[in-house]
Amino acid sequence: MIIFHDLDVLVMVNKITNGEETVLPYVVRRANEKSVRQISAEIRSAQSRRMVGGDMALGEDPWFAGIYSRLPEFMRHAFGRMLMNNPFSVKRNSGTVGISAVGMVAKFSGWVFPVSPQPLMFALGGITQKPGVIGDRISVREYLSACFLFDHDVVDGAPVARFASRLAELAERAFGLCQPEQPDQ
Repeated sequence: MIIFHDLDVLVMVNKITNGEETVLPYVVRRANEKSVRQISAEIRSAQSRRMVGGDMALGEDPWFAGIYSRLPEFMRHAFGRMLMNNPFSVKRNSGTVGISAVGMVAKFSGWVFPVSPQPLMFALGGITQKPGVIGDRISVREYLSACFLFDHDVVDGAPVARFASRLAELAERAFGLCQPEQPDQ
């Protein structure tokens, strides 16, 4: 078993390239050592092509993209399988965890089921208003459709269930979003 100690998060970044909006992968390196504000600033910086940290993903390297796009489809698939079967290559090119926020580009109420080489992948859908119970009364609340997939070869279901329960609890309390920013070290 290979255990990576750094949390490298793959996010999709909307960019304007040659006047057109495109979505490119970006890896936030060592996200476990950064605050929410630092991660947000890094992603915003990546959107405007000013890289604060992290790495550009393969699709953003013009040299690689030029060669890769000219390969026959069967060779692109074979190359992709080779890269995705090596955990060190997956970490280098697409991080250790993936997040896809489909709800940012389309307003809908629903679930997204992602496919990913990472052992943990989150997919965030749209935010919708629905009735919910607060205390002992029903009122309108905002709900985020969220789904995550994990690799059962890497982790058993019971720890994942505990993780999901704790994650939902922290998200409902907006943990980490309302705390004062710690000074950079």
